[in-house]
Amino acid sequence: MSSTPGSPAPDWYKDFVTDSDAIVLDHSGKISLLFEILRMAEELGDKVLVFSQSLISLDLIEDFLELASMDKPEEEEEGAEPRPVIYKGEGKWFRNIDYYRLDGSTTAQTRKKWAEEFNDITNVRGRLFLISTKAGSLGINLVAANRVIIFDASWNPSYDIQSIFRVYRFGQIKAVFVYRFLAQGTMEEKIYDRQVTKQSLSFRVVDQQQIERHFTMNELTELYSFEPDLLDDTNPEKKKKRETPKLPRVRDTCSIARYIPRYIARYISRYIARYISRYIARYIARYISRYIARYIARYISRYISRYISRYIARYIARYIARYISRYIARYNDKA
Repeated sequence: MSSTPGSPAPDWYKDFVTDSDAIVLDHSGKISLLFEILRMAEELGDKVLVFSQSLISLDLIEDFLELASMDKPEEEEEGAEPRPVIYKGEGKWFRNIDYYRLDGSTTAQTRKKWAEEFNDITNVRGRLFLISTKAGSLGINLVAANRVIIFDASWNPSYDIQSIFRVYRFGQIKAVFVYRFLAQGTMEEKIYDRQVTKQSLSFRVVDQQQIERHFTMNELTELYSFEPDLLDDTNPEKKKKRETPKLPRVRDTCSIARYIPRYIARYISRYIARYISRYIARYIARYISRYIARYIARYISRYISRYISRYIARYIARYIARYISRYIARYNDKA
């Protein structure tokens, strides 16, 4: 396969790594951390989702899962190099049994079937789901898992947010943990900084003029600058510019139990206050409406009776006076 002019050869990496390096887990910090999380999740009985934009990364994870499923050698031969231990847990990793993979080639029927098997509470072996970010970050419900691993960063933060919402949704009964893997000193760290900027802008109300729509040349140059953080250096100027954020403490069952009476008391007090206020408001409104209606009816009846009696009296008086005057006039004419 010929490469385009100016691009590196397809086998450029062979000058730096060998075939034996492909089975060394310690060469990748992300893979090492991933298998450690899988081991801890297996001990706790939790299920894990792994989202990655790269199909090659998913293939690499599957290769290490296959190596981890191999039987551990009971006794190593003398003089032979010991086989590295990939997975320190007790379980095995067989595809479509212990783990599933979903990408663009997965059909809709298979997608639905695997989701139902993964969400089945009786399925204790299916505890890992490898998902392509663009293929599985929408339209799938995997609440059986409560740990999400964002294996690589995306320029569009909505993909990562939607990936988290595959488990953080209605039906989830466990605490949800999200792990975002970022390689320090690489482009991923700067991509994540852009994610934070984009999310902060999306939360603001702006006009039709799009703020910072295009990158400047200085910003593009900064993306390709390499400044690894020297954590062990004693020089304060070379230390890490941004401190590592402190993770929130996860409340255990005992600490949660302390807040239950307080929460119930607050809820009951709010409910009682709301109910009493509604009841009082309805009673006052009903009483006022009845009182006003009675007062208006009484006033109108009195006013109408007075007006009618006065009008009738005037009409009768005029009629009698007119009749008497006509009678007297006729009598005078006859006389």
